[in-house]
Amino acid sequence: RGEGAGSTTTLNTFAKATFRSAAYNMQIVDATDETYELFELRVTHDGTNAYVSKFGRVSNAASETATISADISGADVRIRGSISTTNEHVVKYVRRVIKV
Repeated sequence: RGEGAGSTTTLNTFAKATFRSAAYNMQIVDATDETYELFELRVTHDGTNAYVSKFGRVSNAASETATISADISGADVRIRGSISTTNEHVVKYVRRVIKV
């Protein structure tokens, strides 16, 4: 998606009442400059706050393609991303969830 650099968008959600934690293998590709990033992401929550860890980054870019965060909005845990440029980006992921 092509949005302003630093703008934050929701990449994925899951129901906080159903799932306690999620694990992602996430890939982000900058379609304009052909840089890509692959990393693992772990998210858990306590019903009020979400906690996230990003690790295992592999990339051909000098700096991170996106800043990843997590929060709770209403009934959902949201995985949020702030892309570092205004270029078109493609985000793909594999998600595993663990029930409450």
